[in-house]
Amino acid sequence: MTPLQTPSDLPVDRPAALAQGINWGQTQADIIEVNSHSSAQLVPTSDRNWKCTLTPEQRLIEEEGVWRLDLLAPSAAWDNDWERFTTCWDPWAHVELKGTVYTFGSMDGLWQGRLLVRSNLSPLLFGPTFDPRSQKRKHI
Repeated sequence: MTPLQTPSDLPVDRPAALAQGINWGQTQADIIEVNSHSSAQLVPTSDRNWKCTLTPEQRLIEEEGVWRLDLLAPSAAWDNDWERFTTCWDPWAHVELKGTVYTFGSMDGLWQGRLLVRSNLSPLLFGPTFDPRSQKRKHI
């Protein structure tokens, strides 16, 4: 993947941006952080016979049919995603057997990713004279 270019006119880091009165937006350090990680990671393969390694108590928990934090199935990491995909498509629908769609704390921590916005989209969102570097917003 092509790394994002780091514009030299951006503040070096967050303290430098704050010192310049810029309370929002990217810094050079932000772009370097994004470029230091790959955007997609392959999922490691798992053992098809993973149940053979379980104790009888663990096997009962796995086959109970109820989502829990301590499930050992290789696919358990995506159970919340599957529930959202299969049951959260209509906000007005009442789904009888809806499972857990969010694990508390799973969105905590450092997020990374890429948001690509067409350069000619800013005038549509903010007006034709918008310059993000000239904006001074209060940090909330």
